[in-house]
This record gives sequence, structure tokens and C-alpha cells, in this order.
Amino acid sequence: MPTADASGTPPPEPDDRRVCRLKRVEPQRVMSIRTVTTPEAIGPTIRSLLEQVWAYLNQQDHVTVGPAFVRYHELGRTQVELEAGFPVAEDLPERTPILRRDLPACTAATVLHEGPYDGLPEAYAALEAWIARQRLEPVEPPWEIYWVDGQQARGPQELRTEIVWPVRPTGGADAPG
Repeated sequence: MPTADASGTPPPEPDDRRVCRLKRVEPQRVMSIRTVTTPEAIGPTIRSLLEQVWAYLNQQDHVTVGPAFVRYHELGRTQVELEAGFPVAEDLPERTPILRRDLPACTAATVLHEGPYDGLPEAYAALEAWIARQRLEPVEPPWEIYWVDGQQARGPQELRTEIVWPVRPTGGADAPG
């Protein structure tokens, strides 16, 4: 998650081994649930939301699903607003609290985190530092794509999480890409 944590501790120093890059992201239809939780309850909240959306998707006659994602809309010391779900190819009906949304088309700074989720703050710190060095600025909330999640990995070292953060050049012009 970006910059803040519940204790107010500054993010760890960036890990220079991480490969950050700029890429063009196409819009992506998703089925997701958006909610507010506490920083301490992020993990259980994400699991619950993904289970709810997955159960709904499994009730559909035909659906093409991509890897799970979580988007952090607001991250504060006492509460976190997040959205969790799955990209889908089909135009599925909504069923409250599961809504159809679109992740935006954008130019995004990205980094692939390999390993346990508790290493994600360092990945965010590395990406934030890279964004600043590239003279870019975030323009929308970031999201994480779980390319290899806890259900697929044989252990935490096999987890693969991509952080996607929409950006533009500092000063407000559209980012190249």
C-alpha cells in the first residue's frame, strides 16, 4: 500500500533490485466490491471480498476471469477504502454489493513484487522513488494484480504481485506512452 501505515512509520528504503517500468494499460472491466476497513483488517477483508466475488462469478453460466486485483482508493491511519475483485471479459449483471466497474486506461508505473505480501511496502517505496526520479506523479489510486496468489503458490516466496500506479509527468501533462 502506498506511503502510509497504521503506526505512521515512514516507508522502508527502496530496494534497488526491483525493476520498475512505464507501460500503457488498457481499460479493464471488473466485477468487484468496494468497502472501508481498518489497516489491521486489510488481509481478512481482501480475502472475504475476493471470496464473495469469486462465489458470484462461479454462479454465472459462462465467464472469463483474470487474476484477482485490489485497488486502494484511500489509505489512512485509521481506515482504508479498497476495492477487490476480478477482471471479466463478459458484461455480467451486478448483484449488490458486487458491482461492474472499469479499471481505467492509463499510462502506469509498475513493479513486480516477488515474495510474501509483507514485502509489498518496500515494493511501493521502490515504485514511489522511481516515479519521482522519472519526474512523474500519481494521478489515480494504485492497484495490485495477484498473478500468483496464495491459492496457487506452494509457499510465500512464489507469490507474484504487480503494483500498477497511473501516472503523468509532473506538472499535469499526459504521460508518454
